[in-house]
Amino acid sequence: QEDGSKQLKLLRQFLQVCGIPNTADNGVAAQFIDSQQLTSIEDFSHLQPNDARRMMKYHNEGDNNTRLGFIVERNLEALIWWVRDRHRRKLPVEVASWTAAALGEAKSNLEFARNVLDNPQETTKPGGILKRALLSQY
Repeated sequence: QEDGSKQLKLLRQFLQVCGIPNTADNGVAAQFIDSQQLTSIEDFSHLQPNDARRMMKYHNEGDNNTRLGFIVERNLEALIWWVRDRHRRKLPVEVASWTAAALGEAKSNLEFARNVLDNPQETTKPGGILKRALLSQY
C-alpha cells in the first residue's frame, strides 16, 4: 500500500508539470488519476500520444468538479511521448527529469515526428535516411 501511495504521489507530480493542479490527495490530479485508473507513471508507457484526447474526454465527462482543456491535452501527449522515448532509450523515468524544459522539448520532438509521419514521401528525398532512421525508432 505504501508503495502504491508513493507511486500516486509521484504521478501527481508528473501531472502537475502538465498543468493539472496537484493541490491535495483529492484534488484535480487525484481526480484525473482516478478517472483513468492510473497506478504509476509506467502506465503511460503503454499509451500512444493520441490517447490523450480520449483521456481528457473521459475525465471531463466524469463527475469531476474541474474540466481540463486543450493545453493540458497537448501536455499529456508530450508526457506520453517522453515516457515512451525514455523507455526506448533505456533512460530512467524520474519526476526530477520531467521539468518545464523537458515538456517543451517533448512537445517539439512529438511535433517533428508527426510532421515526418504525415509526410512519408520526405523519407525518399536526399537526406531522407535520417528521417527513415527516426521513423524506425518510434
